[in-house]
Amino acid sequence: MPEEREWKLSSSQEDYLESIAELNAANGHAHTKEIADRLNVKMPSVSAALRNLADLGLVFYQAGKPVRLTAVGNFLAQKIILRHQTFRHFFQNILGLDESRAERISREIKHLIDHETEIRFLAFMDLMENWDETRQKIDALAEILSKMK
Repeated sequence: MPEEREWKLSSSQEDYLESIAELNAANGHAHTKEIADRLNVKMPSVSAALRNLADLGLVFYQAGKPVRLTAVGNFLAQKIILRHQTFRHFFQNILGLDESRAERISREIKHLIDHETEIRFLAFMDLMENWDETRQKIDALAEILSKMK
């Protein structure tokens, strides 16, 4: 499967794919109105974006019917979701930010990181989480940061 960065998706396109995947997972469907509400955009904007994603072969879209991801669209959406979750986990559980702040920052930063940096960050996270000595330092950092609140 292709990497999402090979697709040169915009931040907006990534947000649409992520939202469609999450709505399908939560509700079993993703309707245009639900997508508009979730992304806080108007219906005509959603329709235009979905037509664009359909032209790219990432979604199946027909007006008035639920939106479905293609196999490639789903693959890319899952990678975007994983990147988002990884950053949220880092900001919330490593740096000790509150949940809403960690969510807001991870939503923004996930679009700024190129694939090579993402791979390096994942390797760093793996080291941080799975090396006992580092885990102890993370716990000490969390204690220090909790006193800063």
